[in-house]
Formats: sequence, structure tokens, C-alpha cells
Amino acid sequence: MTYFRQLLRKSYNNSNSVRDIISNDHSGFTEPILTEIDFKLIDSLTTIDNQRLITDSSEGHLRAEGAQGKRPLGYIMDRLTSKWLDSLAKSRMKLSGVWDNWSD
Repeated sequence: MTYFRQLLRKSYNNSNSVRDIISNDHSGFTEPILTEIDFKLIDSLTTIDNQRLITDSSEGHLRAEGAQGKRPLGYIMDRLTSKWLDSLAKSRMKLSGVWDNWSD
């Protein structure tokens, strides 16, 4: 959720509308297992992803009329449904030692 919220904010230029949506969302998630390094990593990844969106937007003049501009929602959904984010999260959990203390 942290990655999703950060990328959503960045891709929509931290607009008031997105801030309102996020602040009114009560999904109730907690991520106490994230370390300071994890937050920095997520910030770096979302900055890179937003740069990709900006680059894609600037190349939009090459696309058909009506398809120009940033397309953040599709990009974000592609990132969230790909396996790389799950793989990264599992790797980070192993490195942090959380797996060792995890109980069912």
C-alpha cells in the first residue's frame, strides 16, 4: 500500500484530489515491518516510476490523438500486478529478519 499511495501521489503531482482520496481511505492497512531503508527504497522506486511516466508523457505526441499525456492508472496497475513487487517485498522481509519472527 505504501508503494501504491506514493506512486499515486507523485504521478498526479500530489494534487489535492489525490490527497483527499488517500486521506479519506480507511483500508486499515498497517505496515509496521517496513524499515527506514524500506521507506527510502520505496521513495526511490516511485520517483523512478514517476520519471518513466513523465518521459512517456513527453513522447505522447507520437501516439494517436486522444492517447497523449500521462497514463498513471494503467501504469500503476501494471506495476502492482507484476511479480517484481511481491518478489522485492519478500526479499526485503528476509533481509529484515521478519520471516524469523513470523508466526501463524
